[in-house]
Amino acid sequence: MKELTPRPKPPWRAYFIAIPFILDIVFLVYSSFMGHGPAGASFDFRHGRQVVRGVRSGLPMEKAGAHPGDIIVAVNGQPLIDSQDWNALTAQFEPETPISLTVERAGEQLQLKMTIPRTYVWRHYSLSRLLLLVIADGIGVICVALGLLVLFSRPRDFVAVLGALVLFWMGDLFAGAPQYERAVLFRQLPWILQGLIFSASAVGPYIFFLFFGLFPRPIFQRSWVLPLLTLPGAVAWSIGLVGHYRNLYIPEHVTGILPYQLLGIIRVIVLAYLPAAFIVLAVGYRKLEDPNERRRVRLIFCAAAVSLAAIAGFFLLVFFAPGSVLGLWIFSPPGMFVVLLWGVFPVAFAYALLRHRLFNVRLIVRQGTAVRIRPGCAAFVGTCVVGGVDRGYRVAQQTDRGGNFLRAWLALPRDRRAGLFISEESAAMARHARPPFFPRALQRPAIAA
Repeated sequence: MKELTPRPKPPWRAYFIAIPFILDIVFLVYSSFMGHGPAGASFDFRHGRQVVRGVRSGLPMEKAGAHPGDIIVAVNGQPLIDSQDWNALTAQFEPETPISLTVERAGEQLQLKMTIPRTYVWRHYSLSRLLLLVIADGIGVICVALGLLVLFSRPRDFVAVLGALVLFWMGDLFAGAPQYERAVLFRQLPWILQGLIFSASAVGPYIFFLFFGLFPRPIFQRSWVLPLLTLPGAVAWSIGLVGHYRNLYIPEHVTGILPYQLLGIIRVIVLAYLPAAFIVLAVGYRKLEDPNERRRVRLIFCAAAVSLAAIAGFFLLVFFAPGSVLGLWIFSPPGMFVVLLWGVFPVAFAYALLRHRLFNVRLIVRQGTAVRIRPGCAAFVGTCVVGGVDRGYRVAQQTDRGGNFLRAWLALPRDRRAGLFISEESAAMARHARPPFFPRALQRPAIAA
């Protein structure tokens, strides 16, 4: 048996990287449930104007006198210029504090007064909306947990650290959707926690491009090319952080910070790095020769397709077909399964980082159709999937030709049986099954016990 050597302790920089993102996800989840609100209105941003689409009865906007079709010109004297200005302003709302609304209705400007009640925002949500919030926050927490797993598993691997930062950024993206009172709660924190949480905002989509330019192999021969291509995205993201800083620290002036045209250019540059990252990954895939590395990249692509399809389908139904049958179904509890698919990509992404050898599905399917699988082996494997190992054992005992496979599996140490079809144990299994379930290429020498 191989001697087990103690794993070295992670370096201090791993904790330095992890702490801001842990605090960030905790604050996002806390503020998403503990913020007071909501205003009680839905909006459309058309031609540079914030238009009220609907008003919920009994909530602050309806009590203030807002009607569908009204145009919100300003809030507390701050004009609404960009589609994100309303979210930035709601982060400044304090409960039981009068809020001035400048509304344009039928060509005339009206002044309305709105007061946010001292009730938590989630208490006004429907069951489906609350379930959506819980799932989204849960996926965000899972992303950060996976990032910590990757970071502390390989703290000295630069590519793994970049992968952990990608997972941290995805966690920040998914969690903390409602922004009511978030900036107010942030300013109530001690200054050191404020600095750590704000530092987590420095990671943006450009980190995707940087990571995929190095995973699983560097795509550029010259080391300076990739950082140079990443620089515009990092600069654009940093300029966008100016608005985020003012939103958190200067509540009197959170709109109109940057010109509208400049904001549009920044967003195009930042978002362009997401498809560019997958293009770089696809180009690198064509240069890979190791089949294991190619499987890791294919896993990431397949998982990204599933998650992106679920995200795109959800928001298309929400924004373009809210009253249709599918638009109503997507907010039902069964429809929340689509939201769960958002988490497929981060889980597969972390798995591809942590596992060097992946289960070759294509190979197993090809071999299963090319050779005659033993009835006992097939019954054992199939029933294990459905009913567990014990049930598989009983079915295998009833067959007359499944004993060799079962005895070989039970002969393995208990803590190594789970890796039956993933690691070196698959070679041992292949030699006990007649005809061979795996090709001869996988029948490596057995590991010394």
